[in-house]
Amino acid sequence: MGVISAENIAVMMIKKPIFIVGTGRSGTTAFNDIFCRHSQLSWTSDSLNSWPDKPLINKLVVKSAKLPIAGDLLRRRYPPSEAYPFWNNCYLGFSEPCRDLVSADVSPHIKQQFHSQVKKLMVPGRDRFIAKITGWPRLGFINEVFPDSKFIYVLRDGRAVANSLLNIWFWRGWKGPQNWRWGALSDEQQNTWENNDRSYFTLAGIQWNILVEAFEKAQANLSNKSLIVKYEDFCHDKYQTMQRSCEFSELQYEQAFHYQVDKFPVRSTNQKWRDGLTGLQQEQLTTVMEKNLLKYGYEL
Repeated sequence: MGVISAENIAVMMIKKPIFIVGTGRSGTTAFNDIFCRHSQLSWTSDSLNSWPDKPLINKLVVKSAKLPIAGDLLRRRYPPSEAYPFWNNCYLGFSEPCRDLVSADVSPHIKQQFHSQVKKLMVPGRDRFIAKITGWPRLGFINEVFPDSKFIYVLRDGRAVANSLLNIWFWRGWKGPQNWRWGALSDEQQNTWENNDRSYFTLAGIQWNILVEAFEKAQANLSNKSLIVKYEDFCHDKYQTMQRSCEFSELQYEQAFHYQVDKFPVRSTNQKWRDGLTGLQQEQLTTVMEKNLLKYGYEL
């Protein structure tokens, strides 16, 4: 393999990509589904989960998005997706690292691989790229690969996130923290978990703490390159939230996009953690998350 020069990378450079990020179970899917309806954006669809080596199928899905019937059918069949098999083709450990990915994990070859693969997804006329990535922030890694990237961090009340984690089949906390993706517990976290009789509610709350603190650390190095969008604000006023996100992303909030935003129903499900959990379970969640809940303006 020849030497990869800065000039070669610059030729294939993806300009100002947008990454929708969050802890998971935080509303990123609904937010991303709406944002991908903007006419300037190319995006990753569910087709890449089945055919990560066939970007032409993804391009067909995105290109047909404007068609009134076929576009809606294809979009329902292959909605916007995190498409981790595609990203793993760029960097094998991207989907499930045991720690956050940082700038030091990027080599010139990896950077070239990301740009060349994403370029294959770009649809003519849709010259900006958007993708949703959840779990570990990966902000330092992505920013090293795409130096002019923009990050929109969708943040949700951690108690609602934890309750949602406990209702999905793929949560790995059921096997204990020694078998999950978020690293070993600190002594303080281990003591908290043990003192709560190894409560899964407590463990889900600890996971949220780990991730929001990782996001805070990653954002500290990105100055004004990231925007925090609260799930609760998004549900309360999706129009204002999408206008703000377009402005941050340097996209026009065009009338056609407003029409798409209007069509997409958004409803908060935050009440589920209050309605579905006992007083003790609610107390365990609130207590373990108290510091970070207060930091981001959530009432106890």
